[in-house]
Amino acid sequence: MRDYLGISEIGQCARRVYYAHRPEWQEAKAETPEGLRVMAMGNALEGLILAEWHLKKFGGAKAPRIKGRQAEVAFGPCKGHLDGYVLVDGHAVVLDAKASTLPAMTQWKRNGLPDYYRAQGLGYISGLGALLGKPVNEAIFVAMDRLSGRLEEFSLAWDEDAGASLLSRTHALARAIENGPMPDREHESHSTACKHCPWRQSCWGAEELDYEDADAGRVLDATDWPGFEEQAQEYVDAGELLSLAKARQDDAKAALEAMLREHGAYGGSAAGFRVTGTKVHQEKFDSKRFREAQPDLYEKYQKAVDFVRLDVRRKG
Repeated sequence: MRDYLGISEIGQCARRVYYAHRPEWQEAKAETPEGLRVMAMGNALEGLILAEWHLKKFGGAKAPRIKGRQAEVAFGPCKGHLDGYVLVDGHAVVLDAKASTLPAMTQWKRNGLPDYYRAQGLGYISGLGALLGKPVNEAIFVAMDRLSGRLEEFSLAWDEDAGASLLSRTHALARAIENGPMPDREHESHSTACKHCPWRQSCWGAEELDYEDADAGRVLDATDWPGFEEQAQEYVDAGELLSLAKARQDDAKAALEAMLREHGAYGGSAAGFRVTGTKVHQEKFDSKRFREAQPDLYEKYQKAVDFVRLDVRRKG
């Protein structure tokens, strides 16, 4: 158990953070092998991720050096330890390494960083600024897919209003940890955050932990089901290979398009392949704008569809 509130925690569910810092709840903690493995892998890869990113980003002997590895910084009642920072054109930029997966990284590119990483980044930006005695305005999260080694960079700019709101949250968390009361839950029992929380049993109780609607039945012990383990393994492995193949295809597509632009051509032909680029015009129905303009009509023509979403993952 940490003896301080960590900057990396402040974007997590407030109740989870409360459990983590109250000594009376430590025996109820139920870490999963998967969670421990992910944490250990992240710690082991941290230096490698930043070193590879630094070489690809800057290269050469005159590249700015990564400074402040494990430097302690403070944000209100919290403190944390930086993965590092670099000086770019005289401005300090926080660096944070993440060992992740391609599906997660793809989602971050589409929707932005998760709120808990944004909170962590804002805390580090403020903390590094205080440490250096001058404003810091950016953090870069460098993520590596654990399977393929693919790197992606995600930039986070300092936001004054979000930083002030986050600081108020950290003070409220610190007061709750010290004197109570226990914070309210911030997620539903079936959410991903709750599924992987080591205090889910204490928070929700046994009756809420099946993560299914009442008519969906319970999760049964499938140890003796012939082929169950093998098919689940096949499903997960195939998904990881699909993600890797899609990333490789996207990279190849971008490279080919760049070559066509460079040579001012719509296509190219070599011994084994012929590649052409065709301009396509599509008109798509903008359901979001239609819903905003005609909410009653939109709701009138909504159709309910019932289906089962299969969630298959490794347990450890």
